[in-house]
Amino acid sequence: MTVIEVVGLFFAVTVGLLMIALFWMLVRMQARLRDLMATIDVQNRDLAGLSIASASVDENVAQLKARLEVLAEQVGEIEAVNETAQPYHGVIQQVRSGATSEQLVKSFGISREEAALLIRLHGRKTR
Repeated sequence: MTVIEVVGLFFAVTVGLLMIALFWMLVRMQARLRDLMATIDVQNRDLAGLSIASASVDENVAQLKARLEVLAEQVGEIEAVNETAQPYHGVIQQVRSGATSEQLVKSFGISREEAALLIRLHGRKTR
């Protein structure tokens, strides 16, 4: 064998090994690509499920918000009824907070006698 034949044979073997290595890399890359595509499919399905769940949550939040508005309105109505049913409610609250007879007369326009009576009935007990 001549040097040229040996070099040619070496070159042919090297090219063959490179081809095998490249083919093996191609096979591994294709397998990795399939794995990645499967992962993307799973994530797409998860995302679709989350989107559907999000829409359901949005609908529930809207319903709860509407219900809360109705309840807030009802509470306001009840408070208004309570205030008209208990005309001295605000005065009593002030008495319990320690308001003086003079303050009650000024703030609520009640008589001194009414103020004194309310303080005796609802004022802080000191014993």
